[in-house]
Amino acid sequence: MAFQKLDAVGTFECIVEAPQLGWFDKSSKGSQFIRIPCVVDESGPHKGKKITWLGYLTSNAYERTEEVLADVFGSNWTWSKIPFAGKRVIIVAEEEEYNGKTQIKAKYLNGVGGGQPKRDTQEALKTSNEIAASLPKREYKPSLEEADEIPF
Repeated sequence: MAFQKLDAVGTFECIVEAPQLGWFDKSSKGSQFIRIPCVVDESGPHKGKKITWLGYLTSNAYERTEEVLADVFGSNWTWSKIPFAGKRVIIVAEEEEYNGKTQIKAKYLNGVGGGQPKRDTQEALKTSNEIAASLPKREYKPSLEEADEIPF
């Protein structure tokens, strides 16, 4: 199958591919980045289409890029040993205008299964109830429909 670039916005489950030109590169303006090439791996019209997430390594973006990669892939990697190929990820693709042209860009890179670890239901409900109890008391105000039904 010929290379097909992802041409839709949305959230897609993907598999990371090893990049043919290495994990790192720099933009035309000299900004260094890591590339995470992904192939959509969910049934439907976009299966097999490709998109690449770029994590910039500039002084302003370095910490955030490193944090995203650690959140998605864990901590068992270094910049010289990147074992990301074959891992499952979620890509959020959005439209972006650049030089007057609209294009699809991998805006976010996320781990499969969401950002929070699974929690015990009882623990989650206990936390929810504790937070609710700690909030300031709020007076109940009936809606207009309910107020019409109150006989006084």
